[in-house]
Amino acid sequence: MADLAEKAKTEGLTYAIINIKPWYYNDDQGRLTGADVENLRAALAGMGIDKFNPIVTEWSSIVPGVKSGRFDVGAGMYITPERCKEVAFTMPYAVIVPALVVKNGNPDKIKSWEDFKNNPILKVGVYAGGAEVGYMVKSGVANDNIVQLPDQNSLIQALVNGQIQAFNVGLGQANEIAAQVEDLEVVKDFKPPE
Repeated sequence: MADLAEKAKTEGLTYAIINIKPWYYNDDQGRLTGADVENLRAALAGMGIDKFNPIVTEWSSIVPGVKSGRFDVGAGMYITPERCKEVAFTMPYAVIVPALVVKNGNPDKIKSWEDFKNNPILKVGVYAGGAEVGYMVKSGVANDNIVQLPDQNSLIQALVNGQIQAFNVGLGQANEIAAQVEDLEVVKDFKPPE
């Protein structure tokens, strides 16, 4: 840990991120910002560190990249028992409320993960390697109903093209997507799993 602190002060930390609002994105001046970016900036500033080097990557490569030393810090994510066996986490600083994004009008009347469990024709998109995969399987959704995709654009395109009928992301991200993509909306009466 001392070596990492020294590296942070001299070179800065490599920070694995994915490019999604509201967590990580470039503002109108091209400056990296977002909720997780500003949390890291504040934490590092408290330690007298003023630089880090963001690297945009796919979600599924963050934990392996931290383990291999490719990245010093990974983007904020759910703290799960499986991930705790792989990498160390900071203290939790946010709670992510799950949400489903669907086509406008919610043509398949999707309200919960149960809908994917009960209807094998419906497909739900998630980030490849995301905790939601395990959560969905644990709640009874078949692996065949879960489509793992590498990034936000892939999720949006799969939904728009009809390859999936919904995708699961955090509520903040879901609202950003619905505000930007005219044909999509957030499920209003979503019943998140326990």
